Order: sequence, then structure tokens, then C-alpha cells
Amino acid sequence: MLSPNGPFDLVETSEQNSVSAQVQMNYSLLMIREVAKDPEFGPQTRVYTPARTVAFSKREALMPGFDRAWEIAQDMGYQPVLRTTGGRTVVYNENSLVFDLVLPEPRLRYQSSFIFKEFGLALVGTLRSIAVDARLGPVPGEFCPGTYSVNARNKTKLIGTAQRASSGARLISGVLQLSEADEVREVLSEVNQALNFEWDPATVGALDLEIGSFDPNLVKVFLSDQIRAFGNQLFRQEYS
Repeated sequence: MLSPNGPFDLVETSEQNSVSAQVQMNYSLLMIREVAKDPEFGPQTRVYTPARTVAFSKREALMPGFDRAWEIAQDMGYQPVLRTTGGRTVVYNENSLVFDLVLPEPRLRYQSSFIFKEFGLALVGTLRSIAVDARLGPVPGEFCPGTYSVNARNKTKLIGTAQRASSGARLISGVLQLSEADEVREVLSEVNQALNFEWDPATVGALDLEIGSFDPNLVKVFLSDQIRAFGNQLFRQEYS
């Protein structure tokens, strides 16, 4: 299934939007299994336009308001799923880019904090190269709080990342909102209210609010190239 060219990269067809959110989530787990089985093929990347998704954490599934939050997501036209990684609720849709990077890790070499920081810095550099005032660090009141959030101007969150380490491989996943931040704010507001989670809706950012109009396909290809380069760098360090 694997090849040195990374068959997972930019997997998207005309039927992409008809694929369920759960199938898209499960594909990340398939990537982990395949990379762990054949680590010599190196890192695998995937950057795709997702289904309309509300991704909950397993911790949130134990909260009193979870069932109501799940129903709200469905009522608002989003597919609720449980995340394969940690964190809090994330909302994404056809105006988002979701990315996965799976690294072979035959032995536990990297601390999660190291990966979060280094990958976050790489993403900051990527956004700065297209004129975004990107920075690494949390924004007060942000959704899915994280020490290594990628933000714009220390005001809004643009990218959040999450990890899942398993035997032989590590998944690093994240989402960049390209446009239509208002809709994401609305869905998150309703879901977080059911979960009794206090946050500031103004912290939801989007790329178009920072740089104006752009070609989403060019952004997708550029982001994929940068993520692949980061993965290959760590892979060379692992096997050098």
C-alpha cells in the first residue's frame, strides 16, 4: 500500500465530500498501522478537504452534556465523531484543510512536547511565508486550548495540532480554517455551551481574514509540501 512517494498525500477525489467523517477519521488509523508495518517507506502525509465534522474527545464523551452536544452537531448539519487524538472539541468543514503526518517511530524517541513545538514552529514559518503574522503559543480563551497553538497576531487561533503515538508510528494531525470562520464560531458556541465549556468565540480565526483572497488549491499543495519536508527531516534524523 505504501510507496516512497507517499500515496496518502493529497488524496482527494470528486467523491471526497460524500465520504463520512468517521471514514475519514478511520483512515488516519489505517495510516498509522501501515507506517508501523513498513517503516522503511518513511513518513506519509495527507491533506484533504473534510466532511462537515464536529470532533469530540473521548474525555468529553464522559461529560454530562455530551449527548446533547452530539445532537446539536447533527441538528446543525455536522457529523459528530470521536477524535483519534486528544484535545477538546474541534469543528471543521468544506472551508477547512485537515492534515495528517504519520512518522515511523520503531522506538519511542521523541517527547510529545518536542514534536508539538518543532512542528508548530514549522507551521508558523509556512504561514509567515504567505504573509500571515503567525506566532506560536496559546490565545486566551481559545477553543481546544494548547500550549503550541499556531495563532495570528496573538489574537486568533489558526491551527491546532494533536498527536497519537502507538507502537511503531506517531500521528500528528491538525486543521487550518481557510474561510467562513463565523460558521465555525456558531457551531462551537452551541456545542461548547452544552458541554459547559467557557471560551471566547472571537478566538476562531481563518486564513482569509489575514491575507484576503487566495487559491485554496495552491495553499493545499504548499501546506502538503511543507508538512512532508518536516516529516522527512525527522525521518532522516531517526535513520541516520
